[in-house]
Amino acid sequence: MQLLKLAKQLPQAEYLKGIQPVLVNPYVHPFVRSTIFEELVTLKIAQPIAVFWFDQVKTAIPNEIPLMETSPKIQAVQQAIQQTLADDPIFAEQVLVTSQLYLACLYPFENEVLVDSDEWTTLFLQELGLVPENQATIVSENSQAWFSKLQELVAKLMF
Repeated sequence: MQLLKLAKQLPQAEYLKGIQPVLVNPYVHPFVRSTIFEELVTLKIAQPIAVFWFDQVKTAIPNEIPLMETSPKIQAVQQAIQQTLADDPIFAEQVLVTSQLYLACLYPFENEVLVDSDEWTTLFLQELGLVPENQATIVSENSQAWFSKLQELVAKLMF
């Protein structure tokens, strides 16, 4: 990440040229790729950018994508978590930080996965043991499979 900070000091054309191989490298962690892509959103880059995203290379135009913190789908999940855990704001903050790591791995194509924010809220709460098994909401196999992938990716970040 230190190298990425230094790279931001380059002229924009050189920066874009330098980060492109990182964005399409399947061995770079999705969190790193999403962080780089979000920087391109901040820079309002108007050209298509290729990004390796879960076994495929996809293209997006950064200035057409909201920042992670303003993504409607990500906001919906985080607002639902806040509402559910409103009685314990400290714990809610811990859950939000964890969810941000998970959801950042989906960016900038989170809309393809976060179809139902209630389902994703349930997944985060179940992961923490906050939903009794007998009261668990049924979650689609697709969402559960994505959540499992994200668990593995975040575990790699945390060693």
